[in-house]
Amino acid sequence: MLALFRKSQKIVLWIILIVVVLTFVFWGAKSGNLAPIATHAKVVGQIGDEKISGEQLAQAIRGAEIELQLNNVPRELLNQTKELEMEGWRRLIQTRAAQKSGVVVSDAELERFVQNVFFRGSAFDEMAYRQLIMRMAGRMSAREFDAHLRDTLAIIKLRQSLANTMLVTEDELRQSYEADRTLVKLAYVPFYYSNYMAGIQVSTNELEEFYNTNPDDFKVPPQADMLVAIARIQPRNVTVDAEEVALAYEENKDRYLITNAVDDVAATDTNATVESDEPRYRPFAEVQGEIEQQLRQQQASEIAYDLGEQLSFAMSATNIPVIDGKAAYFTAKAKALGMKTLAPGNLSLEDTIPGMTNAYALIKAALGMRAGEVSDVTEEPGVGHIIFMVRNVREQYLPELNDIKATVRAEIVRRRALDAARFSAEQLRASLNLEKISFTNAVAQRGYRASVTLPLDRGSSVRAVGLPAEMVARLFAFPKNTAVVVPFAQGYLLASPVDYLDADFDLMYTDADERKAQLARQQENTLYGLWFSQAARAVKINESLKKEPAPSDAE
Repeated sequence: MLALFRKSQKIVLWIILIVVVLTFVFWGAKSGNLAPIATHAKVVGQIGDEKISGEQLAQAIRGAEIELQLNNVPRELLNQTKELEMEGWRRLIQTRAAQKSGVVVSDAELERFVQNVFFRGSAFDEMAYRQLIMRMAGRMSAREFDAHLRDTLAIIKLRQSLANTMLVTEDELRQSYEADRTLVKLAYVPFYYSNYMAGIQVSTNELEEFYNTNPDDFKVPPQADMLVAIARIQPRNVTVDAEEVALAYEENKDRYLITNAVDDVAATDTNATVESDEPRYRPFAEVQGEIEQQLRQQQASEIAYDLGEQLSFAMSATNIPVIDGKAAYFTAKAKALGMKTLAPGNLSLEDTIPGMTNAYALIKAALGMRAGEVSDVTEEPGVGHIIFMVRNVREQYLPELNDIKATVRAEIVRRRALDAARFSAEQLRASLNLEKISFTNAVAQRGYRASVTLPLDRGSSVRAVGLPAEMVARLFAFPKNTAVVVPFAQGYLLASPVDYLDADFDLMYTDADERKAQLARQQENTLYGLWFSQAARAVKINESLKKEPAPSDAE
């Protein structure tokens, strides 16, 4: 009877388990929780004959995010969905090419890579490594993180195998040196368009026609309105114990290695010396202040980062639905944490943020976010750690003509004045006879005074008129005493090379090794670009991992 009861009990338990599983599957599918699993299992494309699932692509994207951070790409740029997906496909192409080429990354190579990249001069610290993984990749296991690093190393070795085929010849070295070290002196006559603006009239019909014909010239670019909170790094407010300084000295003593000590030999020959087996270090008293300053800077940076993290946690915990209310909470919480906030207004990619050196990266990241979203904490060199909230993102739009009439009129006047300046420069060029006299004398005969530059290389600009280096480099292609009309920021120049100073080939070998390495890198990049473009032809993308939301009935 007891055995029969136990048998029936097992059946009941199995029935309960089946009901729980079916319930979970039904409600999970209904709520959409299983949709990502289905999406990742689906084939999203293929490389040659190999079909690529959503999970494989998602894995490649995670590896690409890590690699981009290793290459110092700001984390704010890692939320650009389309760009990241293309980076994932790029990574898949490269890793599969490395596998086919037989590239193998050993455990020793991986250990050296981790040591060199993350623990320069310090011993490996497992706890610090896990924190680093959390910061770079979120909740990812060390095994998965190492696997991504392995793939990155395989890609590096693949590129190195291409680089090993590069050979820089003596002629290539000579041509490169000659191109870099040949100098030119330019003479020029400027024609400023501002001198031709007077008297230009624009009718209403011309305004409307120009506005309708050139709408892209007047579109307002995408803009983001964001609040920026700054946690400044303040090493002066940090106190470091003498014990911490001494411990840091002992743990990083190899940084202060001088050389192997040389001791005098206690012998009749007092000039004789012998190398000691004991290494010699800079005395602690000599580097104590330096170490203390480093520790204070490091701890101050960590404190600032923690403040940014506290603000991030606070914002993730709030569920304020109204953007203005959320922005007010962001500002108040930042102030409570002692963080300064900036509200720079609507910004496009061409704008700047006061005190920020990487404004372009921050604005680009904000343009890829939605109103109410908060960025990750990132370090701003020389400032501290920052975090921002997006209040609004405005797409590109074309203002009504009535709102920008003055802008449209000014652009029409500017373009007509530019045409007049170019016409004057062309007229002067056509009137010159440079077969008999120099450019400077020829323009002087027609009432113009030519300015002459100091010797310039291809990387120099003419600052006096804002002629960029790219235009200077182009003028190297013209023979001496040839008149050329070239644009510059404020109009057009009539310019001419008046003298070339040849490169001194006796000095060519002073930087030959560095020049060869640079040429080899250029050739490697060119070869790699050709190889990758051919490999990318085998890729067929069926669909994106990121689906656009379906329009609602209200829309």
